[in-house]
Amino acid sequence: MASPSEGIKDLMVTGGVGSFGSETGWAIRISRQKDKPDSLVTIYDTAGLVPEPGLDINRPGIQLLVRGDQNGYKATYAKCEEIRDLLLGLPSQTINGDLWASVVMTSDIIFLGYDEKDRPEFSLNFQLIIHQGDLSNSHRESC
Repeated sequence: MASPSEGIKDLMVTGGVGSFGSETGWAIRISRQKDKPDSLVTIYDTAGLVPEPGLDINRPGIQLLVRGDQNGYKATYAKCEEIRDLLLGLPSQTINGDLWASVVMTSDIIFLGYDEKDRPEFSLNFQLIIHQGDLSNSHRESC
């Protein structure tokens, strides 16, 4: 199974949410939030629910941290809504060789406060259901 954060990044880039690794506009990064640029979406693979031991059902979690410009609370919240609307209820499709059956938010958009440079930060958390593309080295059965 490919890293879910890679699939989320691909969906966000294709959906026009931002550019991967960009230093201008809304940048998208995986697993590491850097100081620049200010407008940044960082995607983390997080704990989800336990995978099914005998079936090909994986339930990983994803967390997105969205940081905006100073005094950019409204624009940052709007970016969170754009991300939510892109990912929530995503139709089943193959992404990076795996079948993504479901994307569900585990809570609404969460305001985390302001960082040390007075930039607003939000969190979005999702639960995924992914069927692994390659089960050749597994004891699990495909669904």
